[in-house]
Amino acid sequence: MAKNWGDYYFALSLKKYFERAGWSVSINTLDEWNKNNFDYSVVLTLRGLNKYIPKPWHINLMWNISHPDEIDVAEYNMYDHVLIASSLMTQQIKNNTNVNISTMLQCTDPELFKIPGKRKINGGILFVGSSRGEYRDVVKKAIEGGFNPHIYGKGWDDFVDKKYIKGEFISNTDLYKYYNSAIVVLNDHWNDMAEKGFVSNRIYDALATEAIVLSDKPLGMEKEMEQFINFYTNREDFVFILKDIIINNCKYRQKSKDARSFIIKNHTFELRVKQIIDTLHKLYTKK
Repeated sequence: MAKNWGDYYFALSLKKYFERAGWSVSINTLDEWNKNNFDYSVVLTLRGLNKYIPKPWHINLMWNISHPDEIDVAEYNMYDHVLIASSLMTQQIKNNTNVNISTMLQCTDPELFKIPGKRKINGGILFVGSSRGEYRDVVKKAIEGGFNPHIYGKGWDDFVDKKYIKGEFISNTDLYKYYNSAIVVLNDHWNDMAEKGFVSNRIYDALATEAIVLSDKPLGMEKEMEQFINFYTNREDFVFILKDIIINNCKYRQKSKDARSFIIKNHTFELRVKQIIDTLHKLYTKK
């Protein structure tokens, strides 16, 4: 079941780079959270939809990567240090908690999200993601705008004609080929993430493959990164930009090449692991 969720693959990449740095790492999924694991010295919680209760015999870090509306200050205060994937959110709450809080944005693994040996621009207008039980805005805008999106994900049968659904799952090891070959990769955000500055992990992954990305715009995104993403604000805006991407694809491709260089320099799991280790060294010193 865990393999159906993006957070699992997120954890796998973290594990890989921690092990390269000399750390021993185990991934515990939700069903294992309440076991009394005394063997760990550090627990890093990837906080999305589900709440974990930290054990006092561990050094406890939270990396809040999504769903900020599900968390209150009392939960943040249960940790030794909290990392938040939004500089906007960090600024909003850092003076209201008893724990040290710092910003650590989401990222990608450029060894997974890479450039295929041979590029084939035949992937169409691509959307990868479940329906989440709703007719997601970016897909709705594409279809109502007269476009033919290629949808990969579960739960779409009740919302769109089956001709748009190309599959329920793409292996994480193959995803880079789909992103890179697409005319454009569509993206959207949960409302609370957009309002509080949490950038979708899909954006980091897609940009690392030199994909062209069309997305709604979360608040507080870093200015350097904004230049590599095409943002829409309404249906008319969406249709105009998407038509231009289709007609002038080569123009957008150059920006995508620059985007990969930017991502590798600033937003990789290797860099995030270094930040976490630096944070842990400070915590060990205090203890």
